[in-house]
Amino acid sequence: DQQVATHPLYREALAATQQRSIMHPHRLMNLFLIIVCYFDLLDDHHIVEFGSYRGGSALFMAHLLKRLYPGAQIYAHDTFAGMPTVDVTADLHTKGDFAEADLPGLLRAKETQRLDHLHLVQGLVQDTFPHAPGQSDMRFGLAHFDMDIYEPTVFAQSAVWPQMTRGGFYIYDDATVSSCIGATQAVEELIIERRMHSEQVYPHFVFRVGL
Repeated sequence: DQQVATHPLYREALAATQQRSIMHPHRLMNLFLIIVCYFDLLDDHHIVEFGSYRGGSALFMAHLLKRLYPGAQIYAHDTFAGMPTVDVTADLHTKGDFAEADLPGLLRAKETQRLDHLHLVQGLVQDTFPHAPGQSDMRFGLAHFDMDIYEPTVFAQSAVWPQMTRGGFYIYDDATVSSCIGATQAVEELIIERRMHSEQVYPHFVFRVGL
């Protein structure tokens, strides 16, 4: 932990979040290690994030791409207005949770840091992926899932599957959290349907995917 926490690039990326991340430090460190140590083995380095809330992890990853893979793009999908209607039989979160996303503040953070390769896509992911400009033909090295609830998670993990580069990463921020049982169910269905084996369980569920 200490080696990562004191790494100059990690500290830069952490500062780039402008304290907008609520992610556990171990998870930010894991994102850092995957991008810094393993991304060079992939043919494609674009990132897509499903569920961004206040954009802390998107800013974090965008800074790393800017420093290490300046041609790579990152798309961050969110309503940026809180949880949509949820399935009460599968989810513990309720409509309107996380409404304090502060999209104007995130836009300012993106602009002041000149993160032009970070694309903020507002709306339900079922409506926006892969329809945002530039996404439909893109191959992703990392898909980060952080939507907490079942329906958009199961949609996104299926929709992005054919656009993952060989050996790319599926990373789930929330599927091991007790309040995110819908996301856990989505991961269980991924394992059954795709006959997947997780590469990591802590601090994230991580799968290696790609066609």
